[in-house]
Amino acid sequence: LSGLTGCIFSVHGPNAQIHDYLTQSQGSFDQAMQGIKNLKKLGLLDIETNSTILKQNYRHLPEMEKLFLSLNIHNSGFIFPDPDPSGLAYTNFDLVVPRLKEVAPFVRKAICIGIEGGATHVVTQYIPVCFMQGLENHIGEFVSEPETEHHAIDFVDLDVISNRQKIGKSKGKQCIICRYYKVCEGLWKQYAKRVGFEELVPVEGEQIADKKMLRTLL
Repeated sequence: LSGLTGCIFSVHGPNAQIHDYLTQSQGSFDQAMQGIKNLKKLGLLDIETNSTILKQNYRHLPEMEKLFLSLNIHNSGFIFPDPDPSGLAYTNFDLVVPRLKEVAPFVRKAICIGIEGGATHVVTQYIPVCFMQGLENHIGEFVSEPETEHHAIDFVDLDVISNRQKIGKSKGKQCIICRYYKVCEGLWKQYAKRVGFEELVPVEGEQIADKKMLRTLL
C-alpha cells in the first residue's frame, strides 16, 4: 500500500444506474466497488464513503447505507450539497438540489440503519439540527474531526469552519429562539435564497451556549 493508511470513496447511489447517472461516467459504480474490494484484499482497514445528497438519490440513502455495511464499511457520510455559485449545484439547482424537509426522513433512516448495523461513524453534514433531533451525535459538524484548513488548486482557506459560518451559511429569524441557535450553522445561503427559511422549526429547550456544552449532552 506504499504508506496509504486510509481511503475515501465517493458513492452516490446504491447501484450503477443511479451512481453512473450522477457521475456522468459509465462504469464508475462498478469501478468504485472493485476498488473497495481490492483495498480490502490488501488489508486496508480505514475505508470510508462520502455521498452527496441529491434529488436523484435521497430516497435511496437507506439502501446505500445497507450497501456500505455489506461491504464492511462502518464510516460513512451523507452530505447536503453547497449550491455555491462556483459549482454545478448552483447552475443546476432545480435539477439536483432536493428540499431538506423531504430529505430528512431518509437521512435519519440511513443513520439508524448504520447504528443498528454496528457502524462506528455514520454522519450527515450541512443539515440544520432541527431536522436531526435525537441524532445530534451523528451530525458531522459536531462529532467529526474539525477541518481547519483547505488547500486546493485554485484557492486556499485557512479557517474553514469560521468562514463557512460567516460567508456560506445563514439562519432565519425564527432560529433565534431555537435551543441550538448558537451551535447550528443554519442553511447554505444560496439554498436559503432559492427556498427560504420556512422549513426550519425552532427546537424548544434551554439554549446551548457552545459546542463544548453540546458535547457534554451528546
